[in-house]
Amino acid sequence: MKIMIEICRKKHMKTIQLTDLSRQTCINGTIDMDFKYLYTITNGLSSWYSKFGFQPIDKNNREIFDYNYNKIKTYSTKDLDIVALFNDSIDIDKYQNNITTDIISIFNQMKDDKLLDTLRFLYRNINYCEIMSMVYMKIFYKLGLKQRLIMMKILK
Repeated sequence: MKIMIEICRKKHMKTIQLTDLSRQTCINGTIDMDFKYLYTITNGLSSWYSKFGFQPIDKNNREIFDYNYNKIKTYSTKDLDIVALFNDSIDIDKYQNNITTDIISIFNQMKDDKLLDTLRFLYRNINYCEIMSMVYMKIFYKLGLKQRLIMMKILK
């Protein structure tokens, strides 16, 4: 990304506009998640591209970007009832095993931590990928976060 931005600067381009359609896969590509929602609940930013300075293209998307960023930072792990979420999202008979027990234990151990830190920890652990794929969108909406569309970068 840094190379692309630098090439655009050298070519005197004024903007780069993009739509984030990235996907996160795991378990040999059998699990697929929409990365912009996963990134929002694990980092507070609506796009991986945000760390390179990409910003929303219009006022509406800017408001959504700011809203999500400010809202996700307010939650601690104890604010999310993970057991109820599992009961609503996961076939408990199929997944009532060490993984769900581990995740509940992690939530209890990290209950005073920021929720996005706990979710980032789970997301980065490949053992929890399948479970995260079943709950990440429910978490996104349960927290009252909003969807956004296009990002852009203004080159200087």
